Amino acid sequence: MNKIRLYFIALLMGGLALLPLASCSEDDLGESIFPDSEQTLDPNSLTYQFDKWLEDNYRKPYNIQFLYKMQDISTNMNYNLVPADYTKAQDLALLLKYLWFDAYAKVAGEDFLKQNAPRMIHIIGSPSMNPNSGYESFGLSEGGIKVSLFKVNNMNINDFKTMNIYYFATMHRVYAHILHQKITYPKEFNEITNTSYDLINWNSLDSCVVNSKGFVTKFACSETREDFAEVIAQYITMSDEDWAKTLDRASKGWHEYALQTGAVYCSHFFFNNNKSGDDNKAYVTDKLGYSVKSNEKGDTLTLLRYGEEQFQYGVDPITSEDIYDKNGNLVRTSYTDANGNQVKEGSDGNMYVVDGEGRFTPIWVYAVDDEDEVDGKTAIEQKLSIASRWLKNQWHVDLEELRREVQKRQNEFQADPAGVLNRLRQEANF
Repeated sequence: MNKIRLYFIALLMGGLALLPLASCSEDDLGESIFPDSEQTLDPNSLTYQFDKWLEDNYRKPYNIQFLYKMQDISTNMNYNLVPADYTKAQDLALLLKYLWFDAYAKVAGEDFLKQNAPRMIHIIGSPSMNPNSGYESFGLSEGGIKVSLFKVNNMNINDFKTMNIYYFATMHRVYAHILHQKITYPKEFNEITNTSYDLINWNSLDSCVVNSKGFVTKFACSETREDFAEVIAQYITMSDEDWAKTLDRASKGWHEYALQTGAVYCSHFFFNNNKSGDDNKAYVTDKLGYSVKSNEKGDTLTLLRYGEEQFQYGVDPITSEDIYDKNGNLVRTSYTDANGNQVKEGSDGNMYVVDGEGRFTPIWVYAVDDEDEVDGKTAIEQKLSIASRWLKNQWHVDLEELRREVQKRQNEFQADPAGVLNRLRQEANF
C-alpha cells in the first residue's frame, strides 16, 4: 500500500494569476453575483433553516455560495468523494463564520470581505484520496474563486490543530493568494531564501530542516507565492507557543541520523564524557522503549525535536524546556543507558548518568552545527515583516490586530469547543 502523504494542493500552481477573479467594483458586484437563491428555498424542506441561515450569513453579506450538498460537476472525478454529513456541515459553516469571516469583518470590514473573499466554499465529507497516487489533499484552491474543503465527516471539534490544518489555515492561505493576485507583494520577499525552494520534493522534506532553511512549513518551501501565503496563514493561526517553537527550530542546525526506528533529524547530541569514540558510547532508550542509537562517531543522540511522536518525549537537557506528547500532555522523563542506568537532568541543568550506587557521571551536550548557511529564524521574521507591511500599506489590514482577533476566538473555542458551538447553534436557531 502506498504511504499516504498529506499535503496542501493549490490547483494550477503555475497559473493562478492568469485566472479571472471576482471584480473589485461594488457596482459590478451589486447585492450579489449569484441569483436570488432565497426565492428557491423551500420552507417545507428539512434543511430550510440551515439553507436560510447560509443565505443570510454567506450569500447576502459576502457574495459567497456555501455548498454542502456535494455536486459532481464541482469535484474532481479522479478522486473518490462522498458528501458532507449534514450536522458536520452545519458545525463547519458556523465555525468558519465565527473563526474566519467574523474576525476579518471586525478588523477589515464587511465591504473588504465582500470585494475580496472567494466566491464559493464547497465542503466534502470524505478525504480527497487519489486512488492512483495514494495522495490526500487538505484543500483545493481554484484561482481564488472556489475553495474546496475535505474530510468534513471526520471533523473532531476537540482536535483544533487538525481542524486548523484542514480548514482555517487553508482559508487564510487562500485569502492571501486572492489578495496578492490583485496587488503583488514586494519582490524582495523572493530573494530571502531564493536558493532553497523545491517544487518537486517539498513534501518529503523534514519539517525541522525546512524551518532551519527559513520556511514556516514544508509547503512554504514549494515556491515563493506559497511561502508568502503560508507565512501569513501560519502566523495568524499558530498559537504563541507553536510560533515560538517554529522560530526555535529555525534557529537550530538539524542533522539526519539513521536509527533503528528510522531516520530522525536531531538538533543536539550527547555522549557520556567529553571525549568521543567507540569506548564512550552511551546507548539510550526513551521511556517508551524507542532506541536512540549512537551515530558513526559514537555520539549518542538526544530526543530533542518536535513533531515526530516517538521523538518528542522528555525534557530538553539544555533549556529544561518541557516536551509534550501528541495529545498535548506534559511528559517529564528520564532516559536509561544500555546498562539500565538512568540518565537524568541535574539541578544545574546538565545531564548525568546515574549508576546503581547513585554516582552521577556528566553527559556532555552539543548543538549540531547549522550548515545550511541560512539563519532560518531571521529569514522567517524578515518574510513576516514584508507580509505585514504589504497588508498594511496595500490593503489597510493590520496583521497584528487580525492575529489578536483570530487568536482570541481560537482560544475561546479550544477552551470550550462544545460550549462555543452550542452557543453558535442557538444564535443561528438551527
